[in-house]
Amino acid sequence: MARRWRRSWFFPPSRFVVLLACALGCSSGSGADGRPHNLLLISIDSLRADHLGCYGYARETSPTLDRLAASGVRFADVQSPTSWTLPSHVTLLTGLSQESHGTVSHLDRISAAHELLQEVFARRGFETIGLFSGPFLDPTFGFSRGFAAYVSCQSEEAKKLGPRGLKLSHEDRTNPLIQAEFARWIARRGRSAPPFFAFVHMWDVHYDYIPPEPYASMFDPDYTGPLDGRHIFGKGFPLDAPPRDVEHLKALYDGEIRYTDATIGILLDTLDKAGLLEDTLVAVTSDHGEEFLEHGGKTHERTLFREVVHVPLILWARSGLPRGKVVSPPVALQDVAPTLLDLMHLDGLAKADGRSLVPLIKGEAAPASVQFSALYSASALYLASARQDAREIIYDSSADRWDAYDLSSDPGEKSPRAADDGPLKTALQSNIERAQALIARRESSTQDAQAISPPIVEKLRKLGYLAPN
Repeated sequence: MARRWRRSWFFPPSRFVVLLACALGCSSGSGADGRPHNLLLISIDSLRADHLGCYGYARETSPTLDRLAASGVRFADVQSPTSWTLPSHVTLLTGLSQESHGTVSHLDRISAAHELLQEVFARRGFETIGLFSGPFLDPTFGFSRGFAAYVSCQSEEAKKLGPRGLKLSHEDRTNPLIQAEFARWIARRGRSAPPFFAFVHMWDVHYDYIPPEPYASMFDPDYTGPLDGRHIFGKGFPLDAPPRDVEHLKALYDGEIRYTDATIGILLDTLDKAGLLEDTLVAVTSDHGEEFLEHGGKTHERTLFREVVHVPLILWARSGLPRGKVVSPPVALQDVAPTLLDLMHLDGLAKADGRSLVPLIKGEAAPASVQFSALYSASALYLASARQDAREIIYDSSADRWDAYDLSSDPGEKSPRAADDGPLKTALQSNIERAQALIARRESSTQDAQAISPPIVEKLRKLGYLAPN
């Protein structure tokens, strides 16, 4: 079991007066120039916000993240641009919507025309390192650009066997390799090392749900049924599973969250022991959530309901941020990169669709905004949604159906009604026109599928993301 993280990196009670001043002005920082000098950005694959304690979940899945939120800033309502990994991470690292960056299907690469967050830091002299642990973060998709080191933390078996190293059921455990690679990187840094930007992509919350003990039995020790968290993409999670089996799978998913939360505690401990956490901004988010039959399906990349697009966002720094601040207005994943640059006092990503959220952190009024999400195939848009506050519209292109939801009275999105004409529907129609323009550009281009290496294509087929030959 991972050793317990220390509490020394959280604010002591004696600093309440300083924290109150930060909450009012948000102007002090870790460095002499009023900002933290390092950035650690953590993306937890497949983590839905409502399974974290700081987002109201009853189980103790996230003590580390809960304490980060209690000592930092938590955004209550963050929407992902889609419900799967590749386009969400491109949005996270560019600040661009899907319709702007165009990386929307399984064999797309990031366009060289789009600047990535790590490139901004590299250009400003930061040491840049990325640790990734899932197939859609592979360098072949373009994510390595701007990183001085971009390291796979997939299991040694997976690395050795290449495309055959992962079964259809995604049986890979990557937290130990992330922990080890992170520690090795910190140990190699000398006293004269420049400030850093570190990006850590964590995979283990993603199905299959097979955490090690004690996490595997932590939340449902008395289960005696047939499901063990494996083969989730197939027969290990049947769509007609009885409620007791579904609850057990949720418990295993929650165990993966607790396991990953403990690993994050160790990463922060590593920074603290090296004397680096004092001067580091920590950001934790996710790319999408996970469905457990809420709308008749499982996993993700099938719908745009809240369980798969509502993601967490927590920001923490020893100073320069208010303590325990909850930002309630809805925001989007495309806002993360501009916000981090603003907090680090850096310019970049001038073409980003996202906005800095620093004014919201300071308590300024939020301008009206609409959050969009979409799901594409290689040649078509098949689902699109728009949400403003509690109003939501989801467009299903296969049925040409416009469903409206009132999230204030129907938070589970169970009672659709026909969408009335109005500003939100007009906004969604406008974004669909942007999507159609993107599809037209794709149809006239030959760059994407040929750019992905054959081993990665074969791996994606074996993982079930691509149809067999």
